[in-house]
Amino acid sequence: MNSILFLLLFNFQSIDNKYNYHTEKADIYYHRGDYPNMIFHLKEKIKLDKHDIGTYADIAYYYWSMSVDDTKRRKEFQLKALNILLEGLKNNKDSADMLDEVGNFFLHNLNHDL
Repeated sequence: MNSILFLLLFNFQSIDNKYNYHTEKADIYYHRGDYPNMIFHLKEKIKLDKHDIGTYADIAYYYWSMSVDDTKRRKEFQLKALNILLEGLKNNKDSADMLDEVGNFFLHNLNHDL
């Protein structure tokens, strides 16, 4: 029985360590201005915790913030932002915060065609 408990605790610690690793790497890449690598690590965090609403919002925000260059790229990045928010909503159906993030996305993008 103790070995099963150890394995369960070890697995949770491993997940926690991976989560912290990706959090730290995302922060490093953010400060370097390397948003594609930052987003990669944020997406890895979501794989470990599908209920981390803040991470869905962070990814969407950075996609959205990268969408200001030209019309073609704006639509591409807005679609990526919307898709990550919809994934978050799918995984957090009862979350008012997640629904608020989706609503804010549409509010901020009213002046642009999606």
